[in-house]
Formats: sequence, structure tokens, C-alpha cells
Amino acid sequence: MFSILLTIPILLAILPGLIALMLIAKKKFKLWLDGCLGGGGWLLALVLRLPILQFSAKTLNPTHLSLLAAFMAGIFEETFRYLVLKYRLFSKGSLCKTVLSVGLGWGLTEAFLIYALQVPLSYTITGYDWTVYLPGAFERNIAIILHVALTFIIAYSLISNIRYVILAIFLHGAVNSLIIPILYVTKDPWIIELILALITVPIATCIIMVLKPKISSIKQ
Repeated sequence: MFSILLTIPILLAILPGLIALMLIAKKKFKLWLDGCLGGGGWLLALVLRLPILQFSAKTLNPTHLSLLAAFMAGIFEETFRYLVLKYRLFSKGSLCKTVLSVGLGWGLTEAFLIYALQVPLSYTITGYDWTVYLPGAFERNIAIILHVALTFIIAYSLISNIRYVILAIFLHGAVNSLIIPILYVTKDPWIIELILALITVPIATCIIMVLKPKISSIKQ
């Protein structure tokens, strides 16, 4: 049976990013399309790497499999992010708003499919209290911020140097793999998410602050 209180962590995971996308896109179909394409890019990157991870699960131990999954996410997602932005970035409109819309759509789709849809299922199976899911909601917002920052890096690679794609892949994989050493230190989900936030959010914020003016200055 679904508990109405489960809507609290679900909304906390989805609502901030959705509000940000609504404020950016407003009534502009192009920007909503950018958000949808970002979500589609995330989904394709997930589907195409799953067979590799399923095959690797037969031979790798959990730690090595987690590391592989972390960097496979970086390789596949940043490749598809590059392809989406290459198709959309120089279409008519604000470059920064396109980047923001793609990044937010990317992160929101991930949050919806791997968190919002899974919380009710997990509750049905385990019966955990709704508060157990709050750290995951917090983590989803960290991930959305990171996706926006990575989208700025990929966008900058299109107007500057394709080698920045490698930076995005490495950063994505490195952040994903942070959970492994942190889990060795603590099992407390709130401490885990706090450490991730303290590392990830300042880096992502700096990336956005540095690259946003550079991308804004590009004349179409």
C-alpha cells in the first residue's frame, strides 16, 4: 500500500530541478524539446551500457563492478550528451538556456526513472519509513547540479576543443566512484551524501560560473 508521505522525498528529488526548468524554458517549445532530448540521451546511454555491465557482473567482484559502472556512465553519458548538444546547441536561441535545459532534462529523467519510480516499489517490498528515502532525494539534487555542470563542459568542447569531452568523462566517472571509498569510511547515508555534496557542488558551481560567460559570449 502506498503511503502519502512517500510523496515528500519524491517531490524533494524532482521539484527543484523541475521548477528550474520551468523558469528557464517558460513557454518556449525549443527549450522544452532540449530538456526532452537531454532525458532521451540519458536513457539511451543507460540502455546501451547495460549489456556490458550485465556481462561484466559474471566475472567482477562488487567493488570492481561499481568502478566499471561509474566510468561506463561517464563514457556513455558524455558521448550522448555531446551528440545531443552538437545537434541542438547552435539552433536559434540562447546557448546557455539550451545547455541548462539539456542538463536539467538529463538529470530530471535520471531522478524520475531511478529514484521517483523506485521509491514506491522499494516501500512495497521493504516497508521502510519514508524518512529512509530522504538522503536519496538529497543525492538526486546533487546529481542534477553535476549534470548541468557536465553539460556546460560538453558545450564548451563544441565551441573550443573536443578534448574537454575527456575531462567530462573523467569527472563524471570520478564523482560516481567516490561512493566506494566513502562507504568504507561510513555507512551513514546522510554523512555519505554530505561528503558527496561538499566535494561535488563546489566543483560543479565553479564549472558553471567559469563556462557560462564563455558560452554566453558566443554569437550565433
